[in-house]
Amino acid sequence: MRFLFVTTSFAPRGSSAAVRTVHMAKCLVEQGHDVHVLTYVEAMLTLFSGQDEALSNKVPEAVGVTRIQGGPLRRRVFGRSSAQTGEASKTKERLKKNSLVSLLVPDPHVDSVPAFIREGNKLLESFKPDVIVSFAYPFSMHWVGSALKRRSPHLKWIADYGDPWVGSPVVELPRPAWRQRLDYWIERRWLAAADWVSVTTHPTQLLYEQEFPFLKEKILVAPMGFDPEDFESIAPKQRSPELQGKVLLVHTGRIYPQARDPSPFVQALEKLAQRAPANFAAVKVVLVGEGDDHVRRLTENSSAKEAFVFVPWVPVEESIAWMKAADWLLLFGNKGGVQIPGKVFQYFGSGGRIFMPKIVASDPTADIVGSVEGSVVTRNDSEEIYRELLKISAVAEAGGARGAPGADSKYSWQSVVRSVVRTLATGKVA
Repeated sequence: MRFLFVTTSFAPRGSSAAVRTVHMAKCLVEQGHDVHVLTYVEAMLTLFSGQDEALSNKVPEAVGVTRIQGGPLRRRVFGRSSAQTGEASKTKERLKKNSLVSLLVPDPHVDSVPAFIREGNKLLESFKPDVIVSFAYPFSMHWVGSALKRRSPHLKWIADYGDPWVGSPVVELPRPAWRQRLDYWIERRWLAAADWVSVTTHPTQLLYEQEFPFLKEKILVAPMGFDPEDFESIAPKQRSPELQGKVLLVHTGRIYPQARDPSPFVQALEKLAQRAPANFAAVKVVLVGEGDDHVRRLTENSSAKEAFVFVPWVPVEESIAWMKAADWLLLFGNKGGVQIPGKVFQYFGSGGRIFMPKIVASDPTADIVGSVEGSVVTRNDSEEIYRELLKISAVAEAGGARGAPGADSKYSWQSVVRSVVRTLATGKVA
């Protein structure tokens, strides 16, 4: 089969969403299919994420890539700021507070939709795909998928969701009541037009089936995954002198404070510092990636500050090296109780134990983390987290992650992609 991917997240962007599209493309090619990717130019892809050359190296030469500039509004707003490190992110944060952002339906990428459709129509003629896969977020990409499906009704269209849209319990941008009603109307039309809808978790599947009963025969779960090759040749990160002999808790990637709450964990460390100074001295918490600013603010005037080490964004290979160096992999549960963070599957692949404070009882992440030998799942309560930290810090356990068998092979990208292809071939959800 010939697959056309429509996405704003692809190599060299260093993000969980880009990891998904790259690995799905890679596995499809390995399994004998043809893939072409329609995405942004590299400068637009890396406006808000680091440039990950290791991820780029994973893209097979057989994968065709068509890159477009962002729309006129995106180029005008971010074009100048992108030349200065951090300025684009600051501009984005300012826009989040602007009520006019709610007029950008379905999201701030809407001005790029015409360019995506234009290039997509060309690829319908030149590449002649059998399947179109539009990846959200942003949901604008489903607009593109819908338009290409209308142009060529014989093609199969998969609308892939990293996170829910209308039913999402956590939203990044302001969405007044009128927007919620409009979004619902738009999403319902697109879902009805799609041949298949793929989501990353079973709770998300149930959420959509309850909201849109007509999806029951065409919605499938295609979770995030891990690539076994990533973990075979990468050695654990060499510990610096300040980390030698410490119990090392490592968190990689963004924290997204609108979706997760690390403050009880910080408070638990404060209690550890006050009640058991020797145990506190045995612990180091390493935050690797772009999610450290919120925690920096939380710890600025805190007795827990000495426990934290902040590492700027690193490519995926170095991130994996940090995972393999950890005694515990730190994971903050989501507020919504629907999604499973993509990093969980990377954690699984590294073979590490996981320390997870969960916010809601129904968090599906807690269920799969709890199945990993030696892992700890607590409520996101400072006192409960403190008691668990007291236990694991009683004896310094330097030397890297131990005691966990790694993820079940069903979470490998190869298995995820085979399941999707099987659904397409049989016409039934695998």
